[in-house]
Amino acid sequence: MRLARRVARILVLGRRNGYRARVLRAFGLRRDPDEGAQDVEPAGGGAVDVELPAGFVAVLDASAVPPGEIVEVIHDGTPLAVANVDGELYALDNVCPHAGGPIGDGELEGHLVTCPFHGWSFDVRDGSCATVEGMDVPTFEVRQVDDAICVRMP
Repeated sequence: MRLARRVARILVLGRRNGYRARVLRAFGLRRDPDEGAQDVEPAGGGAVDVELPAGFVAVLDASAVPPGEIVEVIHDGTPLAVANVDGELYALDNVCPHAGGPIGDGELEGHLVTCPFHGWSFDVRDGSCATVEGMDVPTFEVRQVDDAICVRMP
C-alpha cells in the first residue's frame, strides 16, 4: 500500500524537487513536504566563476546532485536530466520518447532511470532504452569543473 501511494504521488506530482514540483510550488499550488528542502537552481550566468571547457555550459552546482540522485534542469530551453551514479555524472535528454514524460522525475537505480509516466527505463550512460529497443534518448558529455557540473550542449 505504501509503495502504491508513493508511485501515485510521483505520477501526479513528480519527485519532491523535480521540475513539476518546483512549478507547482512557484504558483503556490504545492507546499514543500520537508522542512529545509531546497529547490535545485541552475547555476547559469555569473553564479559560477570557473573557466569552462570549450563547448560546455555550467548547468548545476555539484552539491545539487548527490550520489544516487537524478535532477532535472532546463538550460537554454533544453530539458536535461543530470544523474550521479557513484560519483560519475551523466546527462541525458529529459523527455521520454514514449509519452513525453520527464525522465529526470523518475527513480534512479544503478545506471537505470525509469520514466514516471509509463515505466520505460533508460541507461544514463548511453541513453539506451531497456524497455523498447531503438527508443533511445540523446546523452550529453558531462564534466565537473570545481563545484560546477558542466554539460557539452549541441
